[in-house]
Amino acid sequence: MGVRRPMHFVAGGAFNGKSAWVKERYSIGQHSSWMWVSAYREDKIPSPDHLSVMPDIVILQGIEVWLRKMLDDVSEVQPAREKWRGILHEWKQWEADERTVIFIGNDITKGIVPIDEMDRKHRDLCGWCFQDTVLASDKADQIWYGIPTKLK
Repeated sequence: MGVRRPMHFVAGGAFNGKSAWVKERYSIGQHSSWMWVSAYREDKIPSPDHLSVMPDIVILQGIEVWLRKMLDDVSEVQPAREKWRGILHEWKQWEADERTVIFIGNDITKGIVPIDEMDRKHRDLCGWCFQDTVLASDKADQIWYGIPTKLK
C-alpha cells in the first residue's frame, strides 16, 4: 500500500469559484488521471468499487444535490445522513492507495430558513453532512467570491 493522499472538501456559495479553484489547485486538465463526477450534470454518485477506470484523482461535485436525492428517497434526515457517512467511508478506503478524492458542495445553510418542511430537512441534512465531510477530510477549504479560506 502506498502513501495516502488527503481527502479534500471544498465548500462555498453557488458560483463562487469552487470548481475553478479545484481545477487550478490540482492542475486538472494537465493531470493525466482524473475523473470529474457532477450532480449538476445528473451524474449519479459512483461507488469507488464500481469505477470503470482507476484515476488518481476523483472530484465529486454537487454534494447538496445528491443529499437532496437521498432525502427524497427516504424522507428522513437520519437515514440519509447514515447513507452519506457510508459513502464517505467507501471513498476514504479508496483513496488510501495513493489516490485523492475531492468533494465540492454548495453551502445552502446560510440565509433564510425555508418554509417547506422538506426544504428545511434538506438544509439541515446538508449542514450535518458537510460537518461529517469536514471530519472525514484531511483538508477543507471554503471559497467565497473566488477567495479561498483554509478551514483544515
